[in-house]
Amino acid sequence: MEVQPLKGYHVHLSKSNPNYLLSNPIIRTISGLAMAVGFIMVIYMGPVPIFICNILSITKSFDELLQIGLKSYKCRHLWHVSTLSWFLYLLGAYAFIGQSIYDEFGHDLQRHIFLKPIIKYHGLLCFSFYIFGLVFFVAKLDKLNYFKQYSMLGYVHLCTGVLVIPDAMSIKYFSKGLIWFLLPLITIIFNDVAAYIIGSVCGRHKLIEVSPKKTWEGFLGALMLSLVFGYSLSAFMCKFNYFLCPIKYDYSQNLFVVDQCQIGEIFRPRIFTIAENVKISIEPFQIHAFAFSFLASTLGPFGGFIASGFKRAYDIKDFGNTIPGHGGILDRFDCQFLYQAFIYFYINYIIYEPIGTVNYQGFLTKPTDKKIQFLKDSILKI
Repeated sequence: MEVQPLKGYHVHLSKSNPNYLLSNPIIRTISGLAMAVGFIMVIYMGPVPIFICNILSITKSFDELLQIGLKSYKCRHLWHVSTLSWFLYLLGAYAFIGQSIYDEFGHDLQRHIFLKPIIKYHGLLCFSFYIFGLVFFVAKLDKLNYFKQYSMLGYVHLCTGVLVIPDAMSIKYFSKGLIWFLLPLITIIFNDVAAYIIGSVCGRHKLIEVSPKKTWEGFLGALMLSLVFGYSLSAFMCKFNYFLCPIKYDYSQNLFVVDQCQIGEIFRPRIFTIAENVKISIEPFQIHAFAFSFLASTLGPFGGFIASGFKRAYDIKDFGNTIPGHGGILDRFDCQFLYQAFIYFYINYIIYEPIGTVNYQGFLTKPTDKKIQFLKDSILKI
């Protein structure tokens, strides 16, 4: 069976056409400013609202991808396909993101009696529900729709993995302090905006065929600006403990809060000698901010290119129309997912040297002398 791509996007734009909103720069600017103000308000409200907005964003992104799949594979009339798709996404989100939350905060969360068995048997519960989903899938197989059903099963697994796994990785460094999550996020948003503006004003040379609006001028100009922006923003954020201290679960308040902490050496100014009688004072974190900015300007756009290729493959202009002037949520965050995953590895292998891993339950079953020796070895490696 041949899959028919979506049609109907290559039309004349007029004020009576909904696609006019996507091409109007004034509407695009207003909605962009509204998003920026909302983003600042969420940051001010604390880690829990930031986390909730993050989850809502990837869930809406999945909905946009799901609607494309259902229409392209002609499965809208198969209610069980949509139901199973949402079941697998929600299960995947809980399995991966939940595991990251339990890894970072499980010690305090399991003080709640009802959460202790859920945390302890998290993997078993998730896999059991996954088997249930597959049983449901097999029970609903229809010989007239085999291709559609199996195509959607693979499509949903791929979409869930692309959205959920990088997000689960981001929880790992989100818990270390808001600066680790917010600086890369803000930097890649800035780079995307800068590339669009510079490319629109002075772009002449096409960067890549799959995304014809991307230009070398926009790419290189955004790279230079992002390096300056990331360095400056990191200097500003390093002045506030709110961004630097790790996030902890406060059992007495039943809330996730920014902990009170002693600022790490990476955030304290140090004197660097760059030449004889020439010294500068910077926070070591600002050096890593350069790396984040460079990655945002080079690796980030390739996430956008992958998304552009996906849209061309399915013959659509945008993933949705949630944001006036911009398209869908995924149109604004398509650069994030590849970048998020790489930031996780950068933080865990470049900034924080790995000290080895150990299964938590396995650790608890070790003899006391083995526990003490493991902790001593871990401390020496820090």
